[in-house]
Amino acid sequence: MIKAILRFFRNLLILIVVLALAAVIGLWVMINKTAYAPEERETIETSGRSENVISPEASLTVLTWNIGNGSSGSDADCFLDGGTNVVTTTEDRVKENTAEIIARLQEYNPQIMLLQQVDFNSTRSFYYDESAAISSAFEETESSYAIDQKAHLVPWPWPMIGKIKGGSLTLSRINQKDAERIALSVTVKKPDNLFSVRPCMVVTRYPIYGVEQELVVINVRLISYENPEDIRNQMTALHEFMKAEYDKGNFVIAGGDFYQSFATEETNFPAVEGRWQPDKVASDLFEEGWRVVSGNGGIATQRSLNLPLKEGTQDQIQYYVTDGFITSPNVNVDSVETKDLQFVSSDHNPVVIRITLK
Repeated sequence: MIKAILRFFRNLLILIVVLALAAVIGLWVMINKTAYAPEERETIETSGRSENVISPEASLTVLTWNIGNGSSGSDADCFLDGGTNVVTTTEDRVKENTAEIIARLQEYNPQIMLLQQVDFNSTRSFYYDESAAISSAFEETESSYAIDQKAHLVPWPWPMIGKIKGGSLTLSRINQKDAERIALSVTVKKPDNLFSVRPCMVVTRYPIYGVEQELVVINVRLISYENPEDIRNQMTALHEFMKAEYDKGNFVIAGGDFYQSFATEETNFPAVEGRWQPDKVASDLFEEGWRVVSGNGGIATQRSLNLPLKEGTQDQIQYYVTDGFITSPNVNVDSVETKDLQFVSSDHNPVVIRITLK
């Protein structure tokens, strides 16, 4: 009788181990088969419609803002940045952050909005469709959305990161000709490459009334993991693309989160021990006449997420100037301003540039 009972439990244990192993193998196969692998160049479908067309020598306002997936407001800290939390906020706060972001965009009312880290269907943002919420808040606008991170399941740490689907959104109140996603290189080893950000340029083209030239606007979020040359390579690719468009006679502007410091003496925030320190923006890649700019006035465009903002002091939270713009020589920069929103709804502040086409 005892032998039979022991045999039963032995077989039960073997069955449990086999089923667990099969589940792990099945999960690994699923993750590999569904890993995000975008093409080098992909056409983006444009949603919405605007009848506004740019005129020659027009003045335009362009905004760039990394909205932090709607889950990186003042209450957030993240384990990836030295914090403790995987789930960085609540579902209600994600919706509150998104509503605040929309309100600010409506207040500033730029012609073109370049937004990064906009979640579409992610566990971290409680599956709230931020792209749809933001796009639907503006009438007579056109939007182009490109995914830069997608995974059905990120099974680490605990609680799990879960599902990720996010990217960059370009929203404009002027008529777009077309939009395209162009991949940028990044070095990532397995298994991290199954879940990591795939950086890209979101390129939108705008016809200009009465002339052959176009306004080419590039929405970027650069990223680096293991190879310090990744950012340099991404900036080189960005430079080559922008220069090729400028050589055609087009007006070119790139805006976004450059993962590099635009800091000047006025905006050079003290280094906090243990926090990431970006390299200076690779402006040397661009010839004379090109502008590489961010806001001034001593206002940071990004904060570290090692602590919730209210719990951190000046010597604990790192502040940066990592968001800005690059413009071609035929684009006049009239003004650049960082909006000081106190990092309430995102770990980045928006930067607004006013340009005139020469």
